[in-house]
Amino acid sequence: MEFCKWLVAVYGSNQGAHNWYEGVKGFFITLGYSVSITDEAIFYDYNDKRYITVAAATEDFTVIAESKESANLLIQRQLTECFEILDLGPINWLLSVSIMQNWTNHTILQYQKAYIEQIIKCFSLLNAHMAVTPMEPEL
Repeated sequence: MEFCKWLVAVYGSNQGAHNWYEGVKGFFITLGYSVSITDEAIFYDYNDKRYITVAAATEDFTVIAESKESANLLIQRQLTECFEILDLGPINWLLSVSIMQNWTNHTILQYQKAYIEQIIKCFSLLNAHMAVTPMEPEL
């Protein structure tokens, strides 16, 4: 996940979010990316040898690629042309979902333990008794 800062002020204006999106969209289109039909905040570039998908959420970019080299090319060379980049390293948290990657086993584990614990704390249920089932299974 990457944090990016647009070089023009967009905060405080009525059209700030629209101008930001149009700038980001134009940037990715000039690089040859396509805009997803189902979600216009997702940009992708696929060809025979590589794929890169970028999900944009305001100023946060999540980069998914077939290799670290492809991701680094986008992050370190192309994005720095238009954005000031702060590389946060491999993704471990996205939209209240914790993400753990195991490169050896080629697996990704997603879970919401921290989010659930936050809800439990918010409703003062830390000392609540757990139940396996809410009622007798034979009823």
